[in-house]
Amino acid sequence: MRDQRFDILFEPVRIGPVVAKNRFYQPPHCNGMGSWRAQAHAAMRGVKAEGGWAVINTEHCSIHPTSDVVPEVLHALWDDADIPNLAVMCDAVHAHGALAGVQLAYAAYYNSNRYSREVPMGPVARPVDSYYPVQVRQMDKTDIRNLRRWWGAAQHADRRVRRLARESRPAAARADRGHAGGRRGRLRRQRPYYHRRDVRAAGPAGA
Repeated sequence: MRDQRFDILFEPVRIGPVVAKNRFYQPPHCNGMGSWRAQAHAAMRGVKAEGGWAVINTEHCSIHPTSDVVPEVLHALWDDADIPNLAVMCDAVHAHGALAGVQLAYAAYYNSNRYSREVPMGPVARPVDSYYPVQVRQMDKTDIRNLRRWWGAAQHADRRVRRLARESRPAAARADRGHAGGRRGRLRRQRPYYHRRDVRAAGPAGA
């Protein structure tokens, strides 16, 4: 018999259109599996759901080839070919009544794009924070518009997951929610430490 003070932890919580069965929320964290070891990743997240967690998130999930963090093993959602790797994790989590979330992320200043060979880009031109001597290209207005479009496409990826899951498995899998975030060097946490320009104007550094 648990102390009644902790009852609130086991109450359902509505998160937008979905309901978490309790307040135990597993935030995004890396694990060395990602898209490269999708079955192992799904099994690990599934164990957490089986243990009672209500919401299970992936780790960093790159939304575009210009945000490639290889050789780190993380998730990617660049196109429909990446969806099955996330769908199998959703199936494992849903099997135990938990919600699945994906941490959408765009690395800037952290990624060298060793796999995609794309030129990294960010709010200002500067070297990347990694082991490789690569320079980040300063974004212009077109880059900013493209980034917003890529982010929107990734946020709607749950629809593509659901569609492809129907084609391949009887039980449709989908991501129940998105989690936008990152650590130092990711796009969301660069102001004011890295920003040296008016991003709205996309003008020269220091403008």
